[in-house]
Amino acid sequence: MSLIDALRYRLRVLFHPDAYGRELEREVEHHLDLESAHQLRGEHALMTAQDVRRRAMREFGNVTYATEERRIASGVSVFDALRQDVQFVFRVLRRRPVFAVVTVATLALGVGAATSIFSIADVVLFRPLAFPDPERLIAVSQTQPELKTHPIRAAQWDRIGFSLPGFRDWRAVQTSFDELAIWNYSTSVVGGTESPEEVGIVHASASMLAVLGVRPELGRGFTRDEDEVGGLPVALVTHDAWVARMASDPHVIGRRIRIDSASYSIVGVLPPGAEIERSATPTSYWIPAGQDADVQDRGNYAFRVLGRIKRSVSIDAATEETARLLRRIEPPSPNSAIHGARVATLQSVQTRAARQPILILLAAAGLLLLIACANVATVLMGEASNREAELRARMALGASRGRLIRQLLTESLVLAVIGGALGTLLAQFGTKLMVRFAPPWVPRLSDVHVDARVLAAALAVSCATGLVFGIAPALLLSRSDDGIGLRLGGQSARGRGRSQRILIACEVALSMVLLVGAALLVQSFARINAVDPGFRTERLLVAQLRLPQPQLSDSLRVRALARDVLARVRALPGVTNAAMTTTPPFSGGSSSSSFDVEGRTIPAPERVIGAQRRITTPDFFTTSGIPLLDGRAYDDTDDADALPVIVINRSLARSEWPNESAVGKRIKWMGTWRTVVGVVGDIKLHDLFERPVATIYTPLGQLYRRNDPSLVVRVNGDLTSMSAAIRGVVRDVAPDVPVKRIDEMSGLVAASLADERFRTMLISVFAGLAALLAAVGMYGVAATAASRRTREMAIRAALGATNGSIARLIVGAGAGGVVVGAVAGVGLALIGTRVLTPYLYAIGTTDFATYGAVLTLLAVTTLAATLGPARRATRVPLVDTLRRE
Repeated sequence: MSLIDALRYRLRVLFHPDAYGRELEREVEHHLDLESAHQLRGEHALMTAQDVRRRAMREFGNVTYATEERRIASGVSVFDALRQDVQFVFRVLRRRPVFAVVTVATLALGVGAATSIFSIADVVLFRPLAFPDPERLIAVSQTQPELKTHPIRAAQWDRIGFSLPGFRDWRAVQTSFDELAIWNYSTSVVGGTESPEEVGIVHASASMLAVLGVRPELGRGFTRDEDEVGGLPVALVTHDAWVARMASDPHVIGRRIRIDSASYSIVGVLPPGAEIERSATPTSYWIPAGQDADVQDRGNYAFRVLGRIKRSVSIDAATEETARLLRRIEPPSPNSAIHGARVATLQSVQTRAARQPILILLAAAGLLLLIACANVATVLMGEASNREAELRARMALGASRGRLIRQLLTESLVLAVIGGALGTLLAQFGTKLMVRFAPPWVPRLSDVHVDARVLAAALAVSCATGLVFGIAPALLLSRSDDGIGLRLGGQSARGRGRSQRILIACEVALSMVLLVGAALLVQSFARINAVDPGFRTERLLVAQLRLPQPQLSDSLRVRALARDVLARVRALPGVTNAAMTTTPPFSGGSSSSSFDVEGRTIPAPERVIGAQRRITTPDFFTTSGIPLLDGRAYDDTDDADALPVIVINRSLARSEWPNESAVGKRIKWMGTWRTVVGVVGDIKLHDLFERPVATIYTPLGQLYRRNDPSLVVRVNGDLTSMSAAIRGVVRDVAPDVPVKRIDEMSGLVAASLADERFRTMLISVFAGLAALLAAVGMYGVAATAASRRTREMAIRAALGATNGSIARLIVGAGAGGVVVGAVAGVGLALIGTRVLTPYLYAIGTTDFATYGAVLTLLAVTTLAATLGPARRATRVPLVDTLRRE
């Protein structure tokens, strides 16, 4: 019989056992008929049919034995035994519902938490990008190590882009990549004056599709001629925009769309998943990168680079060659300090910010799963006292040790499978909840779900849990020298008690890591949440406008827009004050410039060389509630015809003029000498963690850069109706200017803490579950000790032991493991919580008060978990117990 035939045969036996039984009966009957016919043809032809049948059965042999041998050979007996074991398990669980519920719930919590986090980590960190050979997709950036100490641009030191001319020079001489492309992302306005809307635009070179290894779903990509200044204005529409905006029109090729003030012809539709930028404003169109004359400047590092590395070239070799060529093409100078290159896979670049936080959460979920597994093992150990009589009886009836181990392992596996199944159901809900509350910058969140791969992994983990943490209790329960259970209360019981204490110590040690980490994060979050941002956030609305590109270049139009919109908004009922600014606080944007101080020709190396730039209308400080500390704020008279003035913040004033007033001093900034007329308080610009950075404010009437303005409105009316009224004003004054969004400033501040809130919430939940599971384990140890030592307690009571001493014995049975676990847990926490250092504010990982609080919590938990069993031990009926013994 071939292997396939044997497999088919055994599957048939497994899934159709009744049919197999009938077939086996017919086969035996057929052999008996053949033997009977043989007897009739021989010397026994004159015998009666009954005698012939009886003789044929004697010749055939023991029918029952032959049938059983055939069943064993076919494998059906194994299935029968397994089915019997499973049925017996369910009978046992029905008799012990509390044990079953606790075990299944524990596993479900552990598996559910781990599966939910793994679902996110799998998609975000581990699953390859949806492009051919994704490991060959390489992102290239330039590096400038000097920026590591820059107060504003430190995070960008290895993320510097390329200029278009510099990229072309490098591409012409490099040998590490088969294909290279440049791109950047911006937003533009489509829809004109009828329905203006902001959309995401990718400016990509003609080679981008070749780099990604994809083809348009419809039409074609850009040509090289179209990717030059003066090329035909063409565009590619993304698949999602084609479906949402154009109803999947198959005749979309050739349709014209208006992006800002320019008209583009659609030449192709991108395939699904061809995304290289994931932003709050989804990408709708791609347009050629090289058509804009403004990007031909060698000092404009506006582009990111994506390449497809050659199969024979390593990333290290590509990095070395790229850095060498870039230094040769563009030698470091005061205006260009590029010193090297960073070459990494696109996936690692996209997940750079999310990798460590997700790995921390994954480790926390793994700890919770280990705690759950140890808890299950502890509970199974606790069942030893209740199972000894049963197993003693089964061994007396002839059951082997192997048969008992198989039965106990089957019990563990059934519990694990049930717990895993419930855990996957919890994971479905938990994953959706985590995605909902996850920070929006986490890449590929929309793709996160519990798929078949994750389910298979969860069930595999569940089965492995059942085997690994069921084998020790099975071996202990089935251990037999002279018969199981004959040493009740002796060596075997003490061995199980010791094993339980070891497991409790492991649970407590792992729980300490989670509890200390959660306590540190909670305290850090509370402290950062209480930080004063430097201005009044309550009842302050921020309306972000999006101007079409031509208006961004027209300073007169922008100033007129600001004047008209502000006049109308201030007249609205419920508006206290209003102003305009570029890059409002907590909006996610950043704009900075270097400056020189009058009289300082050689700046000190430690001096701040740059400052955040904010262009505002005069009422910005009053509207926002930023305090004026010295001098005056600029007003409407500080226009284009007046002396150039600025207002600086306290950090800049202290840095440059620590022992004198900054008012009246001059700074050369944005190419012009400007006089400081006032000093205002420091404010948080991006998040509450940051240290105050130098900031320069200048009036919109004197300086304008190509930045979208935002309205900042202080209101005392209903926020929802005020938002609608502000949108109406902007629509009436400038129909072609869409309002991107209107937010409450308090909401923006809260959103800046999304990372910390998400991380703190999840680890706190895991820590709480870990503490609960540890408490269940402690209770199980104490209850087992009380049950196992009933006779001992009765004897002690008979000899005069007090209830207090008996209770202390039971409490001590679990406390020993807790103490060992707590000591080990302190050491593990000191090591493990170091990974949280970058995410803590105003608290260290060795905060003694936190460790003391966690140890106190464990002490209280231990006392609460063991108090019930201890009280039951003091109420043992003395006479009845001794009579039974």
